[in-house]
Amino acid sequence: MPDQSLRVALVTRNLEMGGAEHHIVKLCNAIPRSQVEFSLFLLVQDGPNDWLPELAAHVPVAISPYTRHDPRVIKWLADSLRASRAQVVHSFLWSADAIAALASALAHVPLICSERGDRGYAGPYAEGGLFDRYDRWVTFRLADRFSPNSNFGARLIEKRGYDPAKVQVIYNGVEIEQIDAAAPANLRRQLGWAAGTPIVGTVCSLVKRKSVDTLIRAVARLLETQRLYCAIIGDGPERPSLQRLASDLGIDGQVAFLGQHVPAYPFTKALDIAVLATNQPTEMCSNSILEYMACSKPVVATRIAGNPELVVDGETGLLVEPDDVAGLAQAIAVLSADPAGARLMGARGRARIERSFRMEHIAAQHLALWRQVAAG
Repeated sequence: MPDQSLRVALVTRNLEMGGAEHHIVKLCNAIPRSQVEFSLFLLVQDGPNDWLPELAAHVPVAISPYTRHDPRVIKWLADSLRASRAQVVHSFLWSADAIAALASALAHVPLICSERGDRGYAGPYAEGGLFDRYDRWVTFRLADRFSPNSNFGARLIEKRGYDPAKVQVIYNGVEIEQIDAAAPANLRRQLGWAAGTPIVGTVCSLVKRKSVDTLIRAVARLLETQRLYCAIIGDGPERPSLQRLASDLGIDGQVAFLGQHVPAYPFTKALDIAVLATNQPTEMCSNSILEYMACSKPVVATRIAGNPELVVDGETGLLVEPDDVAGLAQAIAVLSADPAGARLMGARGRARIERSFRMEHIAAQHLALWRQVAAG
């Protein structure tokens, strides 16, 4: 098996702008065709596919002819798996796990499921909720293995009843060469910001769970006693309300909403302090945090879900409690008052990325898991 090209089917809803979707694309791009023949199956006909242009040209993509919640997608996927002669299926995100569990059983192909944040949501995803019950009755019984991208995620599915002996944690990876090749954006020149004034910022989707409002409130508090700027890179449904908040607080001149950029590396490199203020346990292995560290930036992140597995508190950054405006402001103040210490934290974060999170190392772990499951 190790000397043969392995046929791997990757399954997810779509390739919208999300961490799991980006990880799929990076996997396809990192592993040569001589080792793996990928097939990518997208389960929603009308879903956004923002990452599709970044996918390696040799990877075939099949998009379901059905819209969301149409049960016929199960048979479509089973037939597609047979046609592709897949030796192993790897699904990403809860709905893909749920559908792939049934389809892979029909096609008699071994299945690896994932835990990448969905099960951290409340409502039907919460313990005892409808989707949790589906996991226990169907997905957990049919999945040959689970591959969460954090120890937090592993504990979550084990607590809900999945066999811990069949769980293997594989973190997300970072494409260091691409990051190093990106030239930093000159935000001070572009925005007319004063030289030498710290820039704090975040790269994330502008949705409620990212708690960007907490960052804006923290910046407003800091501006009462010091000068700094805030760059918000990303887009989403919360953008209008966040812009109103900055205006209401009287700091819209110090906060810039820069929109979505792919890749965001040039903007990350322009920051002095990088923040992720997530307030829900859905952040299993944040790509933003990994990319902050790869860009040698000190990180301020919330002490929630998988964040503490990435940010070593006091060494590569600082951890604060979710929704704690005062705590976030204090952490930013500490780093902005000690630029040399902040740079040292950034350098330690970069070294941690090189040791443990290079994409080629993460891809090799996936390849070993796929071969093991296919052989077994």
